[in-house]
Amino acid sequence: MAKKKKYKDYSFKPFELSPGKRHNHARITYDMMDSKAWNQLSIYAIGLYLAMKKKFNGGNEHDISFTYAEGQKLMAKKTFTKALDQLIEVGLIDLNYQGRYVREPNIYGFSCRWQQYGTDSFVAKQRRKRVPDHD
Repeated sequence: MAKKKKYKDYSFKPFELSPGKRHNHARITYDMMDSKAWNQLSIYAIGLYLAMKKKFNGGNEHDISFTYAEGQKLMAKKTFTKALDQLIEVGLIDLNYQGRYVREPNIYGFSCRWQQYGTDSFVAKQRRKRVPDHD
Protein backbone atom coordinates (compact mmCIF):
# COMPACT_ATOMS: atom_id res chain seq x y z
CA MET A 1 0.00 0.00 0.00
CA ALA A 2 1.42 3.39 -1.09
CA LYS A 3 1.74 6.18 1.44
CA LYS A 4 -0.41 9.23 0.88
CA LYS A 5 1.78 12.17 -0.19
CA LYS A 6 1.72 15.08 2.24
CA TYR A 7 1.15 18.50 0.74
CA LYS A 8 2.39 21.66 2.37
CA ASP A 9 -0.44 23.94 3.41
CA TYR A 10 0.09 27.28 1.63
CA SER A 11 -3.21 28.78 2.68
CA PHE A 12 -3.31 32.10 4.48
CA LYS A 13 -2.73 32.02 8.23
CA PRO A 14 -5.00 33.87 10.71
CA PHE A 15 -2.41 36.62 11.30
CA GLU A 16 -2.41 37.37 7.55
CA LEU A 17 -6.15 37.96 7.17
CA SER A 18 -8.87 40.41 8.07
CA PRO A 19 -12.16 38.65 8.82
CA GLY A 20 -14.72 39.05 6.05
CA LYS A 21 -12.29 40.67 3.60
CA ARG A 22 -11.12 39.52 0.20
CA HIS A 23 -7.69 37.92 0.50
CA ASN A 24 -5.48 39.52 -2.14
CA HIS A 25 -1.75 39.52 -1.62
CA ALA A 26 1.46 40.99 -2.99
CA ARG A 27 4.11 38.51 -4.05
CA ILE A 28 7.65 39.35 -2.97
CA THR A 29 10.00 36.41 -3.46
CA TYR A 30 12.94 35.42 -1.28
CA ASP A 31 15.17 35.78 -4.35
CA MET A 32 14.10 39.40 -4.62
CA MET A 33 14.53 40.12 -0.89
CA ASP A 34 17.98 38.48 -0.90
CA SER A 35 19.14 40.36 -4.01
CA LYS A 36 21.77 43.11 -4.13
CA ALA A 37 19.14 45.45 -5.54
CA TRP A 38 16.67 44.95 -2.67
CA ASN A 39 19.40 45.36 -0.08
CA GLN A 40 20.28 48.81 -1.50
CA LEU A 41 16.77 50.13 -0.80
CA SER A 42 15.76 52.43 2.00
CA ILE A 43 12.77 51.47 4.10
CA TYR A 44 10.86 54.21 2.23
CA ALA A 45 11.65 52.67 -1.15
CA ILE A 46 10.50 49.27 0.12
CA GLY A 47 7.26 50.81 1.38
CA LEU A 48 6.71 52.54 -1.95
CA TYR A 49 7.36 49.31 -3.84
CA LEU A 50 4.75 47.53 -1.69
CA ALA A 51 2.26 50.35 -2.35
CA MET A 52 2.89 49.95 -6.09
CA LYS A 53 2.45 46.17 -5.84
CA LYS A 54 -0.93 46.82 -4.23
CA LYS A 55 -2.00 48.42 -7.53
CA PHE A 56 -0.99 45.34 -9.54
CA ASN A 57 -4.07 43.44 -10.72
CA GLY A 58 -2.39 40.55 -12.52
CA GLY A 59 -2.25 42.17 -15.96
CA ASN A 60 -1.07 45.74 -15.56
CA GLU A 61 2.60 45.17 -14.71
CA HIS A 62 3.66 47.94 -17.13
CA ASP A 63 0.75 50.28 -16.38
CA ILE A 64 0.98 51.28 -12.72
CA SER A 65 0.04 54.92 -12.18
CA PHE A 66 1.36 56.64 -9.09
CA THR A 67 0.90 60.34 -8.48
CA TYR A 68 2.91 62.65 -6.28
CA ALA A 69 -0.26 63.24 -4.23
CA GLU A 70 -0.45 59.48 -3.54
CA GLY A 71 3.23 59.46 -2.66
CA GLN A 72 2.82 62.36 -0.27
CA LYS A 73 0.21 60.36 1.66
CA LEU A 74 3.00 57.86 2.39
CA MET A 75 5.99 60.17 2.94
CA ALA A 76 7.38 63.65 2.37
CA LYS A 77 7.69 64.75 -1.27
CA LYS A 78 11.50 64.75 -1.26
CA THR A 79 11.57 61.30 0.36
CA PHE A 80 9.05 60.05 -2.22
CA THR A 81 11.17 61.22 -5.15
CA LYS A 82 14.30 59.66 -3.60
CA ALA A 83 12.42 56.38 -3.13
CA LEU A 84 11.24 56.45 -6.76
CA ASP A 85 14.79 57.12 -7.92
CA GLN A 86 16.10 54.20 -5.86
CA LEU A 87 13.52 51.78 -7.28
CA ILE A 88 14.40 52.83 -10.83
CA GLU A 89 18.16 52.84 -10.24
CA VAL A 90 18.24 49.27 -8.87
CA GLY A 91 15.92 47.98 -11.58
CA LEU A 92 12.74 47.13 -9.66
CA ILE A 93 10.61 49.59 -11.65
CA ASP A 94 10.86 51.59 -14.86
CA LEU A 95 9.27 54.93 -15.69
CA ASN A 96 7.20 54.11 -18.77
CA TYR A 97 5.43 57.44 -19.22
CA GLN A 98 6.18 60.83 -17.70
CA GLY A 99 2.99 62.86 -17.56
CA ARG A 100 4.40 65.95 -15.86
CA TYR A 101 4.20 68.16 -18.95
CA VAL A 102 0.56 67.30 -19.69
CA ARG A 103 -0.57 67.12 -16.03
CA GLU A 104 -1.19 63.36 -16.07
CA PRO A 105 0.11 60.76 -13.63
CA ASN A 106 3.39 59.04 -14.31
CA ILE A 107 3.10 55.42 -15.41
CA TYR A 108 5.55 52.90 -14.00
CA GLY A 109 6.16 49.27 -14.77
CA PHE A 110 7.68 46.43 -12.81
CA SER A 111 11.06 45.44 -14.20
CA CYS A 112 13.34 42.40 -14.20
CA ARG A 113 16.46 44.58 -14.36
CA TRP A 114 17.02 44.06 -10.61
CA GLN A 115 18.09 40.49 -11.35
CA GLN A 116 21.30 41.78 -12.99
CA TYR A 117 21.93 44.64 -10.53
CA GLY A 118 25.61 44.73 -9.58
CA THR A 119 26.74 42.80 -12.67
CA ASP A 120 28.26 43.92 -15.98
CA SER A 121 25.01 43.10 -17.79
CA PHE A 122 22.90 45.48 -15.66
CA VAL A 123 21.17 48.18 -17.74
CA ALA A 124 21.13 51.38 -15.69
CA LYS A 125 18.21 53.79 -16.00
CA GLN A 126 17.30 57.03 -14.26
CA ARG A 127 14.21 59.14 -13.94
CA ARG A 128 14.38 62.35 -15.96
CA LYS A 129 14.85 65.15 -13.47
CA ARG A 130 13.22 68.53 -13.63
CA VAL A 131 15.66 71.16 -14.86
CA PRO A 132 15.48 74.43 -12.89
CA ASP A 133 14.57 77.52 -14.89
CA HIS A 134 17.41 80.00 -15.36
CA ASP A 135 16.48 83.65 -15.89
